[in-house]
Amino acid sequence: MILTILIWTNLVVIATYDAREHRIPNILVLTLVVIALLNNWSLFRSSTELTLSILAGCTLFLLSFFLFVLRAMAPGDVKLLGAVGCLLGWPNLGNGVLWICVATVLVGSFYAAYQSAIVSSGRKSTATYIDIPILLNPKAISIAHNVLAKPSPFEKKMVMPFAPIVVIGLSMYSYFS
Repeated sequence: MILTILIWTNLVVIATYDAREHRIPNILVLTLVVIALLNNWSLFRSSTELTLSILAGCTLFLLSFFLFVLRAMAPGDVKLLGAVGCLLGWPNLGNGVLWICVATVLVGSFYAAYQSAIVSSGRKSTATYIDIPILLNPKAISIAHNVLAKPSPFEKKMVMPFAPIVVIGLSMYSYFS
C-alpha cells in the first residue's frame, strides 16, 4: 500500500514537472523504476515476475525510442515509458498501453481544438498570460509586448507534454481494469 502511494505520488510529480517545465528529471524516472520493481517484488515474490517487469520496461523503452528516432517523442518521455513498462509488468503491458493511447487521443484532440481556437483568434502564443502585477508596471508591459511580438516556436508545431497523458492513461487503466 505504501509503495502504491509512493508510485502515484511520483507519477503526479513527474506529470506536474513535465507540464510546467517540458522536461522530466532523470532522478524522478529512476525513482519510479526502483519503486515499481520493489512493488512488483513485494506483490509476487518471484524472480520470474521481476524479470518480466524489467523485460516489459525494456520493450516499452525500445518501442518509444523508435518514436524518438522519428522525432515524435521527447527523450524524457522515452525514459518515462520504460519506467511505466517496469511498473505494469509484462502481463499488463498491452492493456496499460491501450489506455495510454486512449488518453493520448482524448487529450490530444482537446489540445488540438484549443490550439486551433488560439490560432483562429489571432493570439501569438498558447503560453501567454498577463498577471495583475504586470498590469501595474508600465515597464513590464513594454517588455511583455516585445516578448509577445516575437513568433512562438509552438505556432508551427503543436507540442504537448506527454507525462500528464501517461498518468491519465495509467489512472484509466487502474480504474477500468
